[in-house]
Amino acid sequence: MKPRIAVLGCGYWGSNHIRTLKALGALYAVSDTNRARAEGFASEQDCLAIEPDQLFVRDDIDAIVMALPPQFHADLAVRAVTAGKDVLVEKPIALTVADAERAVQAAKDNGRVFMVGHVLRFHP
Repeated sequence: MKPRIAVLGCGYWGSNHIRTLKALGALYAVSDTNRARAEGFASEQDCLAIEPDQLFVRDDIDAIVMALPPQFHADLAVRAVTAGKDVLVEKPIALTVADAERAVQAAKDNGRVFMVGHVLRFHP
């Protein structure tokens, strides 16, 4: 079974993740504070549009790709891994070393994958 992945943030980088995950057959949902933007992507990509807060409480989402401004990375990553979601966050991992360490520790404590997207590191 393929993972059901949601993309949080439908801006420039989020749209790249949406396109790639769709091609891999793993795109399940999109989410953005701009509901119309999320619904537009959901319609184009034949997936769900979900309110951001709902990503963390739904059992049908396995992982979240976070393409957000960096000041939100650590807190939302901690929230996601604590809720049992694996996370891919765009770089930078956080704005401070302390926040990065907090997010990494939360992932370890909850047995979740937490990784940072680095340009072309995962490109064949």
